[in-house]
Amino acid sequence: MLKACKPVNPTNEKIVYLINGLMALDCVDDKKEKQYIENAIYKSKKELNIQEIITAYHAKEYVLQYLEYLKSIK
Repeated sequence: MLKACKPVNPTNEKIVYLINGLMALDCVDDKKEKQYIENAIYKSKKELNIQEIITAYHAKEYVLQYLEYLKSIK
């Protein structure tokens, strides 16, 4: 029988939002969309402490490295 999942820690959720924003920023070319994402990243950073922000940037780099690894094994 499956157990119900624990609710996500609000701080962890904010870190995930920041990671997603950082990843999206690399994918967008349109100036207006880029500005929208930068504003969202700015708002996310205001709600996090410096260690959480650093964690998000490191996580983004790890995801990019993993994606490159996946491309290399195709």
